[in-house]
Amino acid sequence: IPHLISADVAFTISIQHLFPLVTATLLWCIVRRLTGSRWLGLIPAAVVLLNFDSLLLEHALMSETLFALVVVGALAVAIVALDSPRPPLALAVCGLLLGAAIWIRYAAVALIPVFVIWTLVVLWPRRQTAFASAGALLAAISALVAALIIGQGNQTGTYALSESGGWALYSRVAEFA
Repeated sequence: IPHLISADVAFTISIQHLFPLVTATLLWCIVRRLTGSRWLGLIPAAVVLLNFDSLLLEHALMSETLFALVVVGALAVAIVALDSPRPPLALAVCGLLLGAAIWIRYAAVALIPVFVIWTLVVLWPRRQTAFASAGALLAAISALVAALIIGQGNQTGTYALSESGGWALYSRVAEFA
């Protein structure tokens, strides 16, 4: 997306430097909302801001900082849904962020059951709202994942999240299989 504004690599990298700042702020807000403590929220914010690996990765054109921001954004929206008068709408936005995270890294698929179960558990006293919220979450995720699969299928002929067919997994387990 930054390339729509400027094709300069330095511009894109400068945008990447903003992602950890926003991520740390969101983490601070999440912890403050859950615990009520301003000071406790500084711990996850400091982990993001003072992590030397992240500082190094900010200088490379990689997706780590964007992925972290989108996942933490999804978590923040899920927390906001706790106080929302319309939790299904908030969790639909959360689902859009999780779907975007899957576009960035396929590993985010593992977060789907975590968020769905969390939604059902937290909103269980209001069962109808819990099921509607989980449905809205899944519908938003499904829409973005379907768009990803269709787009990739149109380009490559393989209608799946990945073309590898398990070869990446095989390369990791081949030595002890």
